[in-house]
Amino acid sequence: MWSSSRVIVYSVVFGIIIISKVSSFTPTLTATQHQVFTAMDKRRRVTKGAGIVKLAETTTSTKKQPYQKQQHSSGRRWKARRKHEVFLPSPSRNISQKEEDALIKQLTYLPPNVCCISAYTGSNVNNKSNVDSSKDIDTSDTGVGRPIAIKSYPLVMQLANNNININNSDEQQASNDGEEEPKEEEDINSRYTNCSSITPFPTMYWLTCPHISKAISELERNGYVKIFEERILNNVELTNIWYNVHEEYANERWNLLTLEDQEYVSKERSSMKDILQYSGVAGTDHKGVRAQNADRTSFVPSVKCLHSHYAHYRSQDDTEGSKAVINMVGKWTHELLIEQFPDLVV
Repeated sequence: MWSSSRVIVYSVVFGIIIISKVSSFTPTLTATQHQVFTAMDKRRRVTKGAGIVKLAETTTSTKKQPYQKQQHSSGRRWKARRKHEVFLPSPSRNISQKEEDALIKQLTYLPPNVCCISAYTGSNVNNKSNVDSSKDIDTSDTGVGRPIAIKSYPLVMQLANNNININNSDEQQASNDGEEEPKEEEDINSRYTNCSSITPFPTMYWLTCPHISKAISELERNGYVKIFEERILNNVELTNIWYNVHEEYANERWNLLTLEDQEYVSKERSSMKDILQYSGVAGTDHKGVRAQNADRTSFVPSVKCLHSHYAHYRSQDDTEGSKAVINMVGKWTHELLIEQFPDLVV
């Protein structure tokens, strides 16, 4: 009778002999069989660790596709559109060539509805006396006089025909002054017949400085939007002031429109009118509260975007005796920038 150890030894030896015989066997494959096994191997390698991938993708050309740069919202979309489309300039535009160059250096393009630069670095809020206007506006990292914010016209009007000649407003006014008799008043839509689209632009004050914008994004990541909202919500006086900030912003935006545009929006674009006449800073809607005859019990303070509030604050007149309702969220943001980013030029 064999012992168990002897059985184990014979089993191991027999197994080694069988494995050596099998490994030495090399089957001869036909051309068709070779193609089948090759395809199976490709499918196994493609699907391993990468989910289900169509085998057809492995047989396509290996030529690399050109890198498609992702387009971000707002500015980069405008830059792409400006290559093929033409927009009517803001009717209240007041910006020099030097200021245009400064904005292009910051944004890489010029917003078509820009009215003016409303705030600069190195100066007090809305106090441009410290900026030497005789020099180019400095857009360096440490320079004084770098643009911070612009005022934007509330409508963006895109022309349907790119070849239309856009007359300068001064030239148009001069031609009108030279006429002996004024022309008969035209239909309200006459100014808009050459436009393929008319888009509301409720962000009246727009932050342009990339350095300040990056710092404010860091404040938002640290939760200051929620902190400021709770600070206002827990104080009745601040809540009332905050309501007035939004209401004043909405009124200023509506009054920035020409009378002709106000009439057009009121008659032809009622939904657009609500956006331009009632939304506050960063798109805060308080139309329903305004309709309650100063009853603000349903008004819930909202901050949303520190960038918009800071651009608004820096564009306001914060001097003594000013009647403006100061955007306190923008002011708190300004204080945080000075405290947490001491090397930042604001």
